[in-house]
Amino acid sequence: MDQEQYRKIWEELLRKLGLGKFEKVKVQKKSYLRTNYKICEPDGSERTETWIVATKDSINPSDIVNYNQFVKKSDFDYGVLLTAGTLTASGVHVLNESAPLVRVYDYGKFTGLLGQSPEIAEKYGIEIKEVLPKEARIFLRRLEKCPSGKETWKEYEDLIEEIFAYLFVPPLDKPKSQSRAEDGLEIRDIVFPNRISEGFWEYVRSEYKGSYVVVEAKNKIESDKNDVLQLSDYLIEKQLGLFGILSSRRISQSAIDQRRKAYSIDPHRMIVLLDDKDVSEMIMKKS
Repeated sequence: MDQEQYRKIWEELLRKLGLGKFEKVKVQKKSYLRTNYKICEPDGSERTETWIVATKDSINPSDIVNYNQFVKKSDFDYGVLLTAGTLTASGVHVLNESAPLVRVYDYGKFTGLLGQSPEIAEKYGIEIKEVLPKEARIFLRRLEKCPSGKETWKEYEDLIEEIFAYLFVPPLDKPKSQSRAEDGLEIRDIVFPNRISEGFWEYVRSEYKGSYVVVEAKNKIESDKNDVLQLSDYLIEKQLGLFGILSSRRISQSAIDQRRKAYSIDPHRMIVLLDDKDVSEMIMKKS
């Protein structure tokens, strides 16, 4: 689809979320779209925000910072960037830390909302299965419906193993499971052999002695520093290597702090923390 059709579909999706009609405006000789968003306060009163919308093929962190400054100097309450690309991790960081007046809706968000609005997809002749493959939709549904807690720990572990195989095999080899005892508990790790000779996984192999990529799934409402510490102690240079991934339903600040400690102490261990939102975005980007 071309950019104009992409914008029109976005307009309909956003109007379903409560935004008003889009109007074309010119600011500093550039074309934008303006829309209103009516908010109901807890006391029953209403207020209206004015949003300005721009469409770009791709977005980098500097685009986000510049757009935030533009919105700040204008009479608009928020700025929206629509992109057919995918927002990178650095872009997400800049958005959260340096651009409070900007919201970015990328292709992952687009496919998610369009999947919930089949009538809009049908109107524009778009097959939902073409927007998001069946396998990806099934993974997203299973992840959303899997309850957190001890009763469903095996269901969650099996699901994470399937998802990571979908995401990374190939180039990584098929995973194998192995168990270890920790504080009287049985912990099952998902281990992906890493024999890659180029690119990112080769870097993991050389920098973190990562002949294996260790994934640990914690079906807890929120992981904590002990979960990170256990995985860190398990990552040994001359055995599995120093690179691991901890997947949990949510990540606490104490887990983030412990991850930093694991990296700062020699030998440096790289532990990637992922929550449900991260895993869902990875599935959409892969698809």
